[in-house]
Amino acid sequence: MKTPSEVIPKFIISLEKDKERADYLKNEVFTKITNYIKCKAFDGEVDDPNPVLEQNNLTIAEHFIEKCNAGQLGCYLSHYQVWKYILENNLDLAIVLEDDVKIYKNFNRIINTIYDNLPVKFDYVHLFVHPDKQKIEYLEAKEGDIIPAEDNFGTVAYIISLRGAKRLLKLTQLLKIQAPVDRQINFCVQHNFLKAYMVKRPFLITQGEIMPNRAVYNNSFKSNIWYSTKLIDKNIVNKKFIKPAGFTDDEINDLDKEIENHKKNAVKEDAKENPPVLEIKETKEIKETIETKEIKETNETKDELKVDLKEEPVKEGAKSNDVEIYIPSNEVIESVKNEIKEADKNEEDQIVSSIIEKLASID
Repeated sequence: MKTPSEVIPKFIISLEKDKERADYLKNEVFTKITNYIKCKAFDGEVDDPNPVLEQNNLTIAEHFIEKCNAGQLGCYLSHYQVWKYILENNLDLAIVLEDDVKIYKNFNRIINTIYDNLPVKFDYVHLFVHPDKQKIEYLEAKEGDIIPAEDNFGTVAYIISLRGAKRLLKLTQLLKIQAPVDRQINFCVQHNFLKAYMVKRPFLITQGEIMPNRAVYNNSFKSNIWYSTKLIDKNIVNKKFIKPAGFTDDEINDLDKEIENHKKNAVKEDAKENPPVLEIKETKEIKETIETKEIKETNETKDELKVDLKEEPVKEGAKSNDVEIYIPSNEVIESVKNEIKEADKNEEDQIVSSIIEKLASID
């Protein structure tokens, strides 16, 4: 019988033009995992974002277009296309990895333990914990222990459920692209728009820069994001895809209609005691986006992550910009939350946000 780590599809986002990273994946990553799918990353410096924004009903917030660079938009759209693939192919669970992930010998064992520890309903699990967010007291945790997600940076590695993919797709459309993908996901987690967890004890890290001009390893990859051209300088995003943050009156009316339809058609499922059974589903090839690779035998190496949480000076330019993401007022959100709690007192998933509850297609 196959283990969860063998069955769960693994999407590896890779920028085709970066041959150094391609060689690294071939030699250091593909040999250690099974059932992987190499995904062609969206190249923000070269690819035209307008067709993707048009096809997916996406917009960028005005305040972010001035800060955002081509690499950040490319990274966001790359992850978005993976979430869309998960939804279109009805995949129960997936692991998403970026091409600078550093995997150690305990990867498959810990994935199995994490799977055993997960609740029936969840959206997202941080497998990568940014070094600045790691806590010394967590190092004594058992391998594979998970806790409710805390503030974190990075999308180097994560588990996502079908429900989580649906929510992130809808949230991106709803909130607009207002921040780098990791910060926008973190925003959704911190506001309980996603039911998310994180590993308590770090078991993998990145071979790339963790901040501008700052890396864990001397031979780390230079970031393809931090130093790319500002979008405002490239002037390639059509103005119709740049809109003020927040909700318009029309969007609020659409949401009201959606929740009314949801109330009429909602069917509650009984909570399951056991984890869902994983099933390998045939993956369809998405032209110029997803490239299916042959399943390989796991060939684990002897190295293992040794975490050192000594303080490290942050170099100049390493500080991340504050993230500004706009949603309706607290009064509006609290009012809707109270209505939903009253209507669904026995609903297992009380963490689901008011905005998510308004979106019928998400659950």
